[in-house]
Amino acid sequence: MAAHAAREIGRLRGRFNDLAAVAAYYRDEPAMGWPGYHGAVALGLTGRRKEAAARFKAVAASAADSEIEWVRSLSASAESLAELLSDPNAFAKAIEDQIARTRAGHRLSAIEHPLLSDTPINPQSQTNVKEHRHER
Repeated sequence: MAAHAAREIGRLRGRFNDLAAVAAYYRDEPAMGWPGYHGAVALGLTGRRKEAAARFKAVAASAADSEIEWVRSLSASAESLAELLSDPNAFAKAIEDQIARTRAGHRLSAIEHPLLSDTPINPQSQTNVKEHRHER
């Protein structure tokens, strides 16, 4: 069982080796709920802001009237992140903050700058998360 798990981890790491691969995976998933949300995040982090905004808006609309609190929270988060898409660095910071809160909530160790990568956030300016972090 452990060997199978190790192989599966290797397979998933190969499949999702960068943000573009994550965005591509979610492209055919419904633009609602967690698949829509995660797809919008990946699109936003790869500079595809219009597509990300459309997905975030679809997630927000599909979840806004839910009677379930966490679903309404997902809607609010999607709306909030959609507003940050015009500022790639603020968007990336918000995602890093979400990662930190989620890891802390699961009692996992913190990861300093979890989005460090060579994947451009804004392809037009070639600004990426790594460059942004070095500016601080």
